[in-house]
Amino acid sequence: MLITSFKNTYSRSKLYFGLIAAAALFAGLFLSYVQPGRIDTDGGIFSAVAFKDTHGGKLYADTWENKPPGIFYLIELFYFLIPSPVYALFVMSLLFMTGLGAMLFYLFYRYFESFILALLFTGIAVFFIVHPGNIHDGLYTEIYGTCFLIGSLCFHEYYRKNKTGLSLAFSGIFLGLAPWFKEPFILICLPVLIWFALFIRDWKSILKLLAFAVAPALLFFAVLAATGSFQPFIETILYNFGYTTGQAKSSSAEKLDDYYRNLFQPIFGISCLALILLFKNLNDPKTRKDALAILFIFISSASFVFLSPYNFGHYYFASFVLYFVFIAKQYDLLRSTGQSFFIAFFIGVIYYVFHLSEVHRPRFTFRIVPYTPDRIAERLINEKDATLFVDYVNAGRYYALTGKVHPAFLPVGLPIHFNKSEKGKQNLERIWKELSGKKPDYLITTHSTSYFSWHLPESKFYEDNYQRIDSIFPPDEYGIYLWKKKQQP
Repeated sequence: MLITSFKNTYSRSKLYFGLIAAAALFAGLFLSYVQPGRIDTDGGIFSAVAFKDTHGGKLYADTWENKPPGIFYLIELFYFLIPSPVYALFVMSLLFMTGLGAMLFYLFYRYFESFILALLFTGIAVFFIVHPGNIHDGLYTEIYGTCFLIGSLCFHEYYRKNKTGLSLAFSGIFLGLAPWFKEPFILICLPVLIWFALFIRDWKSILKLLAFAVAPALLFFAVLAATGSFQPFIETILYNFGYTTGQAKSSSAEKLDDYYRNLFQPIFGISCLALILLFKNLNDPKTRKDALAILFIFISSASFVFLSPYNFGHYYFASFVLYFVFIAKQYDLLRSTGQSFFIAFFIGVIYYVFHLSEVHRPRFTFRIVPYTPDRIAERLINEKDATLFVDYVNAGRYYALTGKVHPAFLPVGLPIHFNKSEKGKQNLERIWKELSGKKPDYLITTHSTSYFSWHLPESKFYEDNYQRIDSIFPPDEYGIYLWKKKQQP
């Protein structure tokens, strides 16, 4: 009895230490890229929409962006917990990235049943997941949807071993939350749900799982209806089916090449070993079903990349994370049949830990640098009652940096929403009416003028009504110009 108790305590200690170590790995690398005040294009838009929704606006009605409401409501939660928008966004992104590291270690620890192998494998995964090309400011919707998806897998893994009702409930709830950050997660969550159901088999438990997976949708619908945002939300979903029509497309060949160069080739040895494990699992009736399921889930995650006409790094985030889950699960399935690839896998993991460290030379930092506003932000902060419109999409962060509510239904001039479609024309008419009807006190553009001034009915609207008073030139960015509304005679 005493020996058994000691073994259990030792096993739990290893797990807890591993969770902390993995979280530290992800946090340390994340902090080397992201500090308070680092807010990129998408993060600037999401944070501005959420801020207006909490300051008298109505989501999808007069504060609009074509993403599901999950990211906006999550930001609003952190705005409630942390009054400073800059630090609310930073803490949110840091917590989720840290949590992702801990959750991945938990899965690897359960799949490998080896503390050292799980921790080393986490050390490899961090190079590909916490990569500046994929995460930028840590505020992309793909990151949060992936976190909830991985959380669902963790609770399901716990349910496999312990069969508790609470783990079943949370596996369903977390799974149901993921698509509310980006719609393509539905294409991943459906096969995951089927995989869960095939393991559970008991119809009563399956129905419970399904009920918990649907619960987030019911909650979101209720909140949207209660706030008067339901109808404009439905219109936004319909809009999303056609708003990219006519845009330039990146080829599938280009995207496959990116996968090979940035994911498969850098760990080619482990990738080949994963294929061997997959073929062995497919040839065994006991493991075939699970091997196919996790393979299909990984392939489904590529829907972000191949369904979009664009080729942005953050589209790859979910599939990069699930690729490492796929490899670890194939190892787990083969191990369950009594076959051991531990030595080959251990050697491969050790090699790539040192190889990737030498190639990437990561800078882990555990220091948070306090945010210091630049000259333009400081001026706008000091004029608390002044209104601001940001025409330059890359400068959308200035709403969060200064605590300003954007005056138009869109926070920035994102060109894709002003294309030649009927909806694009309606958007242009609306924003022209809002900007010209009640001119904001300040305007931010790049160069002399930016997107809207090329398309507004009065092409010299900015120059005629505003005077340029300041400019800054951040590293690796175009110049940012501040304009002030002219005094009327």
